[in-house]
Amino acid sequence: MVHPLDPKDFRAGRLILEPEDFALGDDEPDSPPTDLISEDTWNGIMTLPGDVAIRTTSHQGTRVAILYELWSGWVHAMPHTGIVAEAMMDSADDFASALFNLMHGFYKQSLSALRSALETMILACACETSG
Repeated sequence: MVHPLDPKDFRAGRLILEPEDFALGDDEPDSPPTDLISEDTWNGIMTLPGDVAIRTTSHQGTRVAILYELWSGWVHAMPHTGIVAEAMMDSADDFASALFNLMHGFYKQSLSALRSALETMILACACETSG
């Protein structure tokens, strides 16, 4: 059966962002839950991918950190305007999704996200160079 992680492991607890952490929206506190998911449903959805993420980051933490740094560098290298900027923003989401899916064991979906980023950038670059 399942067991909780050691409370000293930083991965043991889930965190939520504060309203001011979001780029868009107001800084008002979240309203209380109105239709909370059942614990059985939550565990059914989250336990296996959570286990994979913990096992992956227990043994591949450096590689995951490198992929995260590459994503972060991509985000900071974006131009401010134009079709390439828009494509890079969409691709940044694909890179974040690919890393998240990879870390949780959804390998096919991870590769699909990387393909989406590649195709988006090829199209944007073709449009940019053709005027």
